Amino acid sequence: RHLGFPIVGSVTTRKPRAEDIGYTYLTFEEFQKQDLLEKSTYAGHHYGTRRQDVDNLKGPVVKAMDIVGALHTRTAYPDCVLVFVKRPKEKIIKDILLRDVSIEDKVNRICTLEQEYSNEKFADFVLENNGTIESAVKALKDYLAK
Repeated sequence: RHLGFPIVGSVTTRKPRAEDIGYTYLTFEEFQKQDLLEKSTYAGHHYGTRRQDVDNLKGPVVKAMDIVGALHTRTAYPDCVLVFVKRPKEKIIKDILLRDVSIEDKVNRICTLEQEYSNEKFADFVLENNGTIESAVKALKDYLAK
């Protein structure tokens, strides 16, 4: 649980990073054997969400994913609420630059920011995350209580 919400982790074939939370690291062969709700490939690494990890939780579940994964999730769970977390670009770029990844990965990630921001149109709720995580969680809880 994180700030009152159950968190669904991801499975990935990439190497662990120091700041990682909620990842299970698999070989490509192990990844291919998973029953995945959604999956994507980024920078040559595979990411996904195991269907059982979502099904085993009760109540609102928080899961970070890209827009393709979110739309696949909407297909499997039509009542799910898609939330676009909108952070200031400057903060995102700073976080990307501080990551322990290759320059190519940093450039690719920064170059896709505009495209990612355009995906907010697919969300049921746009969460402006300009303050603390606690204020963002409160805004999300207020939205879900409606």
